[in-house]
This record gives sequence, structure tokens and C-alpha cells, in this order.
Amino acid sequence: MNIKKSMIAILALFMWVNVSANNMGGETSSSISSVTDIKFKGYAYSQNEKTLLYSEHHHVKVNEQGDAQTAKVSYFSNTGELMAEKYLEYHDTGYLPDFEYKNLLTKQGFKVNDHETYVAVINKQGDSEFKERVSKKEQSPMIVDAGFDVFMRANWTELLAGNKKDVAFLSPTRAMFIAFEIELIEPDDNVHDSIETVRFQLRPQNFIIALLVDPIDLNYHKKTGRIMSYKGLTNIETIADPDKNYVADIEYVYEF
Repeated sequence: MNIKKSMIAILALFMWVNVSANNMGGETSSSISSVTDIKFKGYAYSQNEKTLLYSEHHHVKVNEQGDAQTAKVSYFSNTGELMAEKYLEYHDTGYLPDFEYKNLLTKQGFKVNDHETYVAVINKQGDSEFKERVSKKEQSPMIVDAGFDVFMRANWTELLAGNKKDVAFLSPTRAMFIAFEIELIEPDDNVHDSIETVRFQLRPQNFIIALLVDPIDLNYHKKTGRIMSYKGLTNIETIADPDKNYVADIEYVYEF
């Protein structure tokens, strides 16, 4: 598996919604903390033609404080066919949630479980399973999948102030942590209302990986902390060529 392909699990599976007001400097809506079920959708469009590629249907269960407990994401093609599913369970800091991802079309996927000193990773290809143990790092916050959103909430005030943050993202397909940096950048005037949104960029620190993988651009609502759009490499394989993944602009729509 080449480097670019293996980076997909890091760069594109973490998209989530800020559901807690606890770590957002009091800037999120206080009504969010009383909600027990949160639903929203993401619509992925091709970057050139702006045609619909697929959609994501998110369902998050939260506790009374508004912290995510479990979640499910279903991915549908532009014709409505169920393509993939993801299940998550949060615990401890929330940075390393247990989760399982299944691509129903390619029969591939992976499962991640957090332990005290390591993270267990199972890569699945058809009926075959490949198990790995990834030792934990101490120098940077360790993140996998939607744990990125939890990290964003916990560091929201500092990120808004322009402080760059380093994180270690788990790549399930390579069974290793890879260093990334998150930084506030100038808003995109063509995306949403630049006054109401803030724009962050997520990029790999490794020079070789950075040459192969473009940075991810993320637009968030400044007050609620909700993600509004995502631009970059996705985790969904193209229908025409399963060895390639969509590069898309994803727009998020909320049901409350």
C-alpha cells in the first residue's frame, strides 16, 4: 500500500461535529448540552464540476454535559446505495475513541481499540484479518478518527488565538502514529460567511508525506464550533476505480 493511499484513514475519517459547550470557552450554544441525539449530514461534491459524489449521515448520542458517547456514520452513493458504515464509542479524553469502519462495496475496513499502553488495530480485507499493536507516544496528543473534534473543542480558545498545535494521528492502515500540525489560516471568502466562520488547516509534518498529500482545509462556525465544510482527500473509494479515493468539498447541514 502506497503512502498516499494509507494516509486516507488519517485525513478523512475524523470529521465530526462540536457537540459540547464545556471546552469551547463558553462560546457554544448552551442549548446543545441538553440534547441527547444529534443528527447531521455531509454532502460531498466534486471540486471541479460540483456534482454530488456521496453523502454522510451522522448520528451522535451525547450525555447531559453534551459530550459524545457513541456515534454512527452511514455513507450513501449519489444514487442512494449504502456504501460504508462507521461506529464509534468514546471514553477517557475522547481523543482515541474505539471505532470500526466497514466499506460494504470493497469488503475492507478496520477496527481500533484503545488500551492503556497501546492501541490495537485490526485491518480487514474480505475474510482476512491483520492484527497490530501500536505503542503510544508521549510527546504529542494522540488522536484517531473523530477524536480530532474532541481535541478541537479542548483547544478551541488557543486555536482561535492563532496558536499552532501538533498532534500524532493514528493511521490504522499503516499501524503507526504520524505527526500533523493544525493552524488557523486566513478565511476563504468563497466559503460561507467569512465573518461568522474560521478556517483551519491540517497538514502532515513529514516532508515526503506533505509532497504526496495536500493539506485539509476545515471551515468552522466561530460561535457554535460546528464544522461547516471540509476540503480534501476523503475516505471513500471512487466507483470507477476502487484504488483511488474521492477528493471532495463536503458541506455539512444540521437538523437542529
